[in-house]
Formats: sequence, C-alpha cells, structure tokens
Amino acid sequence: MRWPYFLSSLGVILGITTACAAPGGALEGRLTLDVTTARLETRVLQDDFHLAQAPDTGRNRIPAFSFAYIQDGAALLPFKAGAIPGNHPVWEWVLTAGALKRDDKGLHASLPVALMEKNENCLHNGVLEFTIIPDGQTTKARLRIASETCPYFKFDMLGDLTARWHPEQQPGAAAVQQIFQREKSTYLPQKPVAALKDAHPDLALAGLSESKRIAPSDISQFGVLMAGVHYAGGCMTRAGLYPHCDQMAVPSYSLAKSLVAGLALMRLEKLYPGAADEKIAAYVPACQGAAWRGVTFRDTLSMATGNYTTAGADADESSETYQAFFQTRTHRQKINFACHHFPHKATPGTQFAYHTSDTYILGAALQAFWQEKKGAEHDFFNDLIVRDIFAPLGLSPSAQWTRRSLDREAQPFTGWGLILTRQDIAKLLSFLGGQHKDLHPSDLLSSSLFQAALQKKTADRGLLAGHPENKIRYSNGFWAYNAQDDLSCRSETWLPFLSGYGGLSAVLLPDGGGYYMISDGGQHAFMAAVTQLHHLNSLCGGDPE
Repeated sequence: MRWPYFLSSLGVILGITTACAAPGGALEGRLTLDVTTARLETRVLQDDFHLAQAPDTGRNRIPAFSFAYIQDGAALLPFKAGAIPGNHPVWEWVLTAGALKRDDKGLHASLPVALMEKNENCLHNGVLEFTIIPDGQTTKARLRIASETCPYFKFDMLGDLTARWHPEQQPGAAAVQQIFQREKSTYLPQKPVAALKDAHPDLALAGLSESKRIAPSDISQFGVLMAGVHYAGGCMTRAGLYPHCDQMAVPSYSLAKSLVAGLALMRLEKLYPGAADEKIAAYVPACQGAAWRGVTFRDTLSMATGNYTTAGADADESSETYQAFFQTRTHRQKINFACHHFPHKATPGTQFAYHTSDTYILGAALQAFWQEKKGAEHDFFNDLIVRDIFAPLGLSPSAQWTRRSLDREAQPFTGWGLILTRQDIAKLLSFLGGQHKDLHPSDLLSSSLFQAALQKKTADRGLLAGHPENKIRYSNGFWAYNAQDDLSCRSETWLPFLSGYGGLSAVLLPDGGGYYMISDGGQHAFMAAVTQLHHLNSLCGGDPE
C-alpha cells in the first residue's frame, strides 16, 4: 500500500461537527491509540548491531500514544515538539504538523510521526492516518513507517490501531498556532529541484543527487539554495513519495557541532569578548589536572585539546572503547568519560583529533559560563541558540529542542541530537551565507570566530583534518574543503561545510548559496553537486582579504 494521495485537495476545513470541534470552531483535542492490542507487522531490513535480536528490547513495539493536537487552517498541530520522553525502553515519538481534509466519510487526518531512539539521534519516519466520522467516533488509525535516516538499523512497520479522538481545550493553544504560523511565514521560496533543469537544460540532475556515490534508497532529503530560492529534492520512501516532505523530521547528528557548539560560542564571544579563551578547567570540575591545563573553549570547539589516542578524523571516534560515551545516559557518566578517556599528547590548539566527547565538554563549559553570568535557571541552548537565532529564523518547533542527558542536569548534547526539517536546513544555510532577509551573522556572532570558521581569513584556515592531500581543515566547529582542483580554479577555493554521521552534509558556497544532502548510506558526498552548480555560476574566486 502506498501513501494515500490526499494533499492536493487540502483547503480550509468547513462544517466541523460539534463532536469534533473545540468551542472556538477549530478541531482541538487529544488523540489516543491503544498500543497494547495493536498488531503491527515489522520487517527488519538492516541491523548492523543485532539490536532486534536482543531479548525484550521492545523494538517491534511502539510507545504509548496520547497527545494533544489543534487545527490551524488545513493543518493539525501537535502540542509537543522534539522527542517526547516516555516509559518505552527504546523509542520516543517525534510529532510534526499534519494535514486535514474532509471527504465523504468524515474528517480525515494524516499525521507525520517518527520514532527516535532514546538517547540517540536516529529517526524512523512514518505516517498515521485516521478519520473522525460525523457522529464523533474515530476509525482505526493506520500506522506505516517506511523510511529513516539511520545508518545501522532500518525497518518497515505497518498496522492498524484502535484510535479515540477526545475533544478538549488545551492550554497554550494560541502559542502553538503562533509558532507554526511563524515557521510557515518564514519559509524560503521553494521549488522542486527539477525546476533547476528547466532553467538550465545542461544541468545534470544525477549530479545534484550524487547518484554515483549515494544510492537513491539512502537519501531522505537533498536540496540547493540559489538566489534565495530553495530547490528541494528527495523525500522518497519505500512506500512512495512521503506526503509531508516539509514536515519530515531528520536528525542533525554532528551538524550540531556547527549549529549548536559553533554558533553558541560565537554568540557568547559577541556578548562577552574573551569568552572563547576561557579555560575549560575553570568551568568543568571533571576536567582537572595536567591534561586540561591551558585548554580553552576555542581549542575544544576546534577539536584541538591535545588529548587523544590517535590524531585525525575517525580513529578515536570509531574505536570500540569509545562507544561507551554514546551509550551512557547521565551527565556525570558522560562528562567523566569525556574528561578522562584520552591521554595528553600535544600542546592545545596544535593538533586536530575528532571527538564528539570534546564538544560535549564544551557544552558543559558553555552552560557553566552562561549560568554564572545569568543564573542557574538559564540554559545556553535555550537562550543563545533558540531565543537568539533559531526562533527569529522561524525554525520548526522540533528544531528548537535538543537531546539532553537523562537526569536532573539535562545537559544539552551540543555535538549531536537536533531534529530538523528541510526548510530548517535551508533557512540555516541562508543565515550562515549572509543571505537571510532579517538576520545577519554579524549582528549576532563574533566576527573573528565566524569569519575564520567560514574561511574568510587566509591567515586562519584552521587545522589540517586528516585528508591525505591536505584538502580538509577544521575551524571553530566547521569543516572546509579546498575545491581548487575539482573546479579547476586558479587559487585555493575553500568551501565551508557541516558534516554528520552516516551521510549528512551541508555546504556553504562562495556566492551565498548552499547545498545539503541528508542520507544514511555512509557516504559523505557533495562535490558532484557543487561541480554542477559551478557550471551555472562560477564558484572560483580570489582569496579573501
């Protein structure tokens, strides 16, 4: 069965019965599913770590589902954003804005839902559909999960569940609608990626989808930002085209190292000049001793603490003993591991060694610094990232949430754990490229840190990051690739990019545009796409001042 093709008939919903509607006329209430009697057919397609074979893991069961929604025009909005905690041992629900239409059977709802691994960032996307019939009763709900952004565990799930819609007023309804309206009103102009081919017949669409390196089945989303227009592609699932492409939730993984760690320190430095040179040991009690002497916030953001086993991009991060860092759930466990796992080998600021745990340490330091300035009730992610950047950009409610330690500290993961949509990614690329109509990086971020991260300073390219031909550097939470040879440029052409586990890439182009690929086949590829865009508008240029 393929996704029902209902979106073309969306419109203003009229004539909602009093059994369905709140006093104000809009559909408002709580949807509850009986998950205990659900018969769900699950087919595991890939299981690299034999997760489904472990006894009583619960991976073939879904968490309890009883959540409030409110209508806004033709949309049905969840009250809760981000991964919703519960008692399930493995899964948490992620809910984004769905759609309503009236047909001859009643009021039909189609809701994008996703399952997210507890304490992890993998997302498995599905659709939940049900109908409220005229007498107020609810048909059975059909759940289908048929895509994911998860390199190591893939499955299909299909089944019907007993559903009940209970009309009730919900506190905070107006705020939920306002956030959604802000998100929609700030959408960038959007066209299908094929529209680029219409305007530029010589363009190879296969290059934009990186088809030589990335299988179509591994792509969740990809897109191009050009001249202020978002050209969107991907969105296919094993059940056909996903019916809620703009609301498909995808993980950030390590894109967050740039979007949270990088932007937070740049914002902090803007507000408190000199903050980037504060010492980690002064703000993180677990990081004491000779190994952390002299290590600054800036060093830690740039993966240059001097503490490592093997230098480079992958060796330490992929080692078997390192996986304990990701598996632990409390702040105490994570910070103790992060501060003590690696020996001291180099002067801080001189050697690149990629560790997600270092970014976690920086997050703890940022939190301590911010709370020292503002008070213990404040949170650096909520204030510096969401309040100051993400909310003004109109990012989705899910993007204004982050994974945190599962304890009283609720420490933001900082280096991974965001949930994004394709419009979120496009808006962020527009902002970082200085093209956003309302916000400019210079207004919010330290010019020195930001310009270095985006390769605007020839004297501050960052550290070499392990590429055999020295074509990749890392600076202030951002990667950069020298595309001079690929594009046949006369001088160095450094392209700043963000990178995430499994196949996530987002590239900032010299003309202010950008490109992103959200995939999970283990391939990080963007130069075929960048080369195609270079043919349309030269990306070569002289080195900046």
